[in-house]
Amino acid sequence: MAATVVAAAAGTAHATCGPNSAFGLAASLGPVDTGQVALSRYPAGPAKNAVGEVSLGQFGKVMGVSSSATGSVAKGTRATAAKIVSARLNLLTASLTTDAVTSKCTAKPGSGPTGSVKILEASVKAMGGAEAVELPASPAPNTKVALPGVGEVVLNEQIKNRDGSLTVNAMRLQVAPLDGTVVIASATCKAGTPGKADPTTGTGNNPPSDTGPGGGDTAPATGSVTGTSVDSAGKPVAGTTLRLDNPDGADPTCTTNAQGQCTFPKLKANSYRLCVTDAPDGYTLPKATCKGPIKVTDKNVKVKFTLPKVTPAPSPATGSVTGVSVDRDGQRIGGVVFQLKTPVGADPSCTTSSSKGSCTFPKLKADTYRLCVIDVADGYSLPKTPCRSVTVKDKNVNATFTIPAELGKKG
Repeated sequence: MAATVVAAAAGTAHATCGPNSAFGLAASLGPVDTGQVALSRYPAGPAKNAVGEVSLGQFGKVMGVSSSATGSVAKGTRATAAKIVSARLNLLTASLTTDAVTSKCTAKPGSGPTGSVKILEASVKAMGGAEAVELPASPAPNTKVALPGVGEVVLNEQIKNRDGSLTVNAMRLQVAPLDGTVVIASATCKAGTPGKADPTTGTGNNPPSDTGPGGGDTAPATGSVTGTSVDSAGKPVAGTTLRLDNPDGADPTCTTNAQGQCTFPKLKANSYRLCVTDAPDGYTLPKATCKGPIKVTDKNVKVKFTLPKVTPAPSPATGSVTGVSVDRDGQRIGGVVFQLKTPVGADPSCTTSSSKGSCTFPKLKADTYRLCVIDVADGYSLPKTPCRSVTVKDKNVNATFTIPAELGKKG
């Protein structure tokens, strides 16, 4: 979808353009009139049409407008479709928001044309804080929803035309404050006579899009899109979920295999967008989760995504504190009780042995602690300065205390 349309001044009629045609949007709102946006026709062409964004000025914008119109001369079948990716409209007294909206019309000889509509996450909200009116995803034909202060919206509007064709409008919104109309995703179709080209076909600049030199059907050119997910070192990443945004309405997904790849086959020539929607454990989504437009013709198109690895939080640096007790001669003594006062409130203690004259507080996070002598063996007394601060990083810190003997006893 490469183009952007800005609505022109009012005055364009919203009539259908033949029994097999489709368009994504037609809006007439006060001074703004878009005409039929992304119009496609069979057999006159174009068979497909797409516009990336339609600006309606103060009334908002519509994204991803597209349509298609195809048929088979040999079988007499016809198929038309129209779609928008999203719309955000300001209708003065209310706002309309919707994600993908699609309409389809199919026709074959011997039976009447049929239509279907799909609407995702659509709602209308009146100004002034009223609750939004949710619109159904798969409405029955000609479902009418009254919108106080706005008008009404007809969902899955199906109109039988005099020539036998059927027009399917996914949404037709009547906007009373602007005396306007918005039609979203309109498709019209009518079966042909098998083996007979439509009268408008001719043999000049507009030949049937599916008729070869011998007058029979030729399959439309198809290609494929292969998505590849790799890590920063270029190694494949399995388990990545990819979604292909398809102008024809279906948005399939696939999951990458052990080679970090998955393929969307048999795609009609068109513009697509490929997105990463989920990453496996140990990885995060890339900064650019979507790539496009991807032009598909009759070949395979490869699209690569690099998924960053999740950086685990580094383990906190740990060290230890060893309290050493000695007498005035520097000889180590046992039976001294040390207490380590910690910032988190747990104050463990340990007692020096007679053989080592030391005890250790292990696995301490980097921080500042206070080491204190809180008890001594018989014949000794507490030092004048029983506590001192010790700073722990990632190594052991020794803190030596001289334990004085009681007068008249040792030392």
